Amino acid sequence: MDMGFLYRLTDRTKLGLMIKNIADIRSSSRGDPENTSRSDFTLPTYITAGCSMKTDLPSIMGNNWIFSVDNEFIYGRYGSSAENRARFWLLRGGVEKQIHPSVCLRGGVIIPIIAETDSLGNIRDDLPGLKIGGTLGIGVTFGKIIFDAAIYGDPARGYIEQTIRIKGVVSLSIRF
Repeated sequence: MDMGFLYRLTDRTKLGLMIKNIADIRSSSRGDPENTSRSDFTLPTYITAGCSMKTDLPSIMGNNWIFSVDNEFIYGRYGSSAENRARFWLLRGGVEKQIHPSVCLRGGVIIPIIAETDSLGNIRDDLPGLKIGGTLGIGVTFGKIIFDAAIYGDPARGYIEQTIRIKGVVSLSIRF
């Protein structure tokens, strides 16, 4: 179960909080029908808190800029083993520029401050490259429907595969 809140502090400033995997909800599966063993799979809890501010920059840069920063904490059991526990703290910052009333472009960085698991130890020092991930995205609004797409550098996957990894995400939202 996930839950999120968005509070408009002023016309230009918003505060947000999101909690994912609140309860220790587990999914069970049976792989091979010949094998009667059962495996449980659980996910760690994610807590994200952040803020964004809309501002107008000097005339060269134009209007309609949004700057944001957030912290994401990931902790708890994951996977099918009781020994798999994660502790991550990610700091993220971003900028968004509205280039048309219905289109905006986004960019940002993801910085892993803490990245460790019980089975792998401190993996932050072993992340490849600059130990940060970049993001690029686009958002398009059609009335009450919002389409978002982004690509980003994934530091955790980069550690596992020991190379820089790029991932993508697409979302569709409907405003009520």
